[in-house]
Amino acid sequence: MRDWSLSPGDPLYLTLAADARLCKPDYVNDHIWEVELGANDPERAAISLYTTFGLRARSMRLSLRFTENNVAVTDPNTFFTKPSLRRFFPNFLTLDFVPLENLHVSTEFWVPESHAVAGRVILTNKSNTVRQIKLEVCAALAPLDGQSIIPTQQQLVNILAGQTSGIAPVIFMTGGPKHGPGPLPSLMLDLELGPGATRQITFAEAALDTVAMSFELARHSAARPWEAERARIELLDASQVLDIRTGDPDWDAAFAFSQKAAHGLFFSGSEHLPNPSFVNARHVDNGFSRKGDGGDYPPSWNGQSPLEAYYISSILHGAPHIAKNLLLNFLSTQDEDGELDNKPGLGAQRGKLIAAPILVSLAWKYYQATQDEAFLAESFPKLIKFFWAWFSSAHDRNRDGAPEWDHILQTGFDDNPVFDVWHPWSQGLGYFTRPQPIFGSDAVS
Repeated sequence: MRDWSLSPGDPLYLTLAADARLCKPDYVNDHIWEVELGANDPERAAISLYTTFGLRARSMRLSLRFTENNVAVTDPNTFFTKPSLRRFFPNFLTLDFVPLENLHVSTEFWVPESHAVAGRVILTNKSNTVRQIKLEVCAALAPLDGQSIIPTQQQLVNILAGQTSGIAPVIFMTGGPKHGPGPLPSLMLDLELGPGATRQITFAEAALDTVAMSFELARHSAARPWEAERARIELLDASQVLDIRTGDPDWDAAFAFSQKAAHGLFFSGSEHLPNPSFVNARHVDNGFSRKGDGGDYPPSWNGQSPLEAYYISSILHGAPHIAKNLLLNFLSTQDEDGELDNKPGLGAQRGKLIAAPILVSLAWKYYQATQDEAFLAESFPKLIKFFWAWFSSAHDRNRDGAPEWDHILQTGFDDNPVFDVWHPWSQGLGYFTRPQPIFGSDAVS
């Protein structure tokens, strides 16, 4: 397992979300987090987890605060050693830093499922004296409607809780914390660390419909066997991610983050698609469907297209089964005329156009990686029927043997300056005097 040492200024991708290989993410209610390593903005000058719960809050942040001898530090720019990213996965990462002299800290953030996030802080006293350290987990919620985070209790346990847009974020911390005295609501532990001593603290946040439900999920998340869960994540990553070494650390990081990001785009199959499918972007503002079925999602979340499926399978060479699963999703939409839908989605969305023929190349790519002849034998009749569907009168309107596109979206070139007449940067090329068919015998230049 490769240990990295990446700091601000290096290539970084710090989004964390539930991993469909390890749980079943909630396609219509998915909480996506971003790890922040400090910024010039005072509100963000901390090691923190940030989200908007899919635009159900202006912001929600969880941050760490360390205090010794009445001196508190939160800003990584003031640390003795700034944060360094050591390991990262789609739902988990590890940071190392030294906030106070000779106090080494390793912090792990983990998204075990769509409605919760957890953290573990390991402090080690590298000095020769006994030290009194205060560790705080601070929370700041800017709700759209509801209530900011406040200190409260649940089942005689000190917690932090708030309300925003119908959900109740709750923060729980192990070790019997007190409510902290700082400017932000916090849970605080007084820790005594002898020379060389190590202490480990776990906290979790969950956001469900009520405080009681959120509290139970947060407590359950904090109690999960952390070492076993981390080992499971690492073993899965080792089996499906290529460790590419170029001699250039920036390129190495870019290749590793591209695979992390691609794996993090997937959701488990649903009643509308039999196998896992992907979205095109997974950021803190994504993941919530007000309709509750995904029917109101934007194009980046409403289905898998052939070109994007081919592209993402090209990134994930360590997991060739992904190409097979994506192809099976397309094949599950085949109608009696042989047509496959261009953009089937997990929420029953359909593109209502025939898919681009590149799906045949996707099948061949999978076979080249796996030599799975049984799959070729199974899929070939459906693919050949799909191929000939392109030559029907519906798609070869002038019967010249060269099918035409039904819509520019099928091509994946809707922003190509040759075809696009809507953006200022595409005008004045002199290639087309008027919009023309882009495929078939009617195309002119």
